[in-house]
Amino acid sequence: MAGYAISRQQSSELARILAALSRQTDAEALVVCDYGGNILAQKSRLTDHRLQTVAALAAGAFAATRELAQRVGESGFQSIYHQGTAINIYIHCQTSEFLLLLVLKAETPQGLAR
Repeated sequence: MAGYAISRQQSSELARILAALSRQTDAEALVVCDYGGNILAQKSRLTDHRLQTVAALAAGAFAATRELAQRVGESGFQSIYHQGTAINIYIHCQTSEFLLLLVLKAETPQGLAR
């Protein structure tokens, strides 16, 4: 897995986009990460250690979902949604290399996350 570096301009643009998305969704955490779970940008109320673990596990869940898609004849699924009693997690494939992860309160409408 390749390591990624982003420029200051890209970092600023990602921060701006995540801030806007945070205002729209009131997310507990927003993360752009690679398929290895390495965080490139974040806006979060979670601790860094906890967020890094969540990103790594989300990347693993998405890898498993990609494999499931292939097993049923799909080229891939674009997103997965984990629904809990207090927290929901939405993981979306942004590109072939990056994921967007949202940690949301359960009362946030699923359609708003998508």
